[in-house]
Amino acid sequence: MKGLNYRGFTLIEVVITMVLVAIIAYILADALRTGVNAYIITDQRKEALDAGRVAMERMTREIRGAMAVNSVSATEFCFKAIDGTTLGFRLSGGNILRNNGWTSCPPTTGGTDNTLASDISLLSFARVLNTVIIDLTSTVSGEAVPLRSMVWLRGTP
Repeated sequence: MKGLNYRGFTLIEVVITMVLVAIIAYILADALRTGVNAYIITDQRKEALDAGRVAMERMTREIRGAMAVNSVSATEFCFKAIDGTTLGFRLSGGNILRNNGWTSCPPTTGGTDNTLASDISLLSFARVLNTVIIDLTSTVSGEAVPLRSMVWLRGTP
């Protein structure tokens, strides 16, 4: 049998190569999936943080200039602004509402509600002397981001 020259791969070599390629592909796909999941979670947390931060900054700025605090409850804050209007913030159905022109505190009638942020799972106010503590938790797709701000009231005695 002189002159026989076998070229190519045996069946066992092909099968072993396919198994090794499948194992490497699985490891790479798992690493890629982990990276994509981390990106999605980070993006959801960023979205929740942005929504909460905008509302927190607006509330902080307006409350800081309050001339008189009319009422503070766990989920509602009502005050008289520098220009004499009555303003308030409250949580309703997962939205932070800003009301301009309440006729009474707590609000019963009057004014118009504007939504500052949505997807809010917690909003609370607490007053300690001349300081208001605002806590809110913004939740997007199950990712919750808690925020806290302490506001020193400039215009109140």
